[in-house]
Amino acid sequence: MSKKFLLLFVLILSACGQRRNPSEPLMSGIEVQVFVGPMCPVMQVRVECPDLPYQATLTVLNTSRKEVLKFETEEDGRYIVSLPPGDYILRPENPQEMQLP
Repeated sequence: MSKKFLLLFVLILSACGQRRNPSEPLMSGIEVQVFVGPMCPVMQVRVECPDLPYQATLTVLNTSRKEVLKFETEEDGRYIVSLPPGDYILRPENPQEMQLP
């Protein structure tokens, strides 16, 4: 049985710290939460059908598409990665088979 699932990535690029001293490096990173959905075969007005958190493997690439690091989110789909300030690409790794509750 084949189902289409849409992985939703809520990406918040945020500073993990503030510059207190010019000699200290700026701390930054990416906060991620991954969801899978829609989970209902038919969406209905006033019927809740929340997307579910999904444990996923993501690869962080630099702008030259070179791998910087790979990580797996927690069971609730969340993960925080510390990275130097810059531009990055997040690439989800395709799961062989999604294990959903």
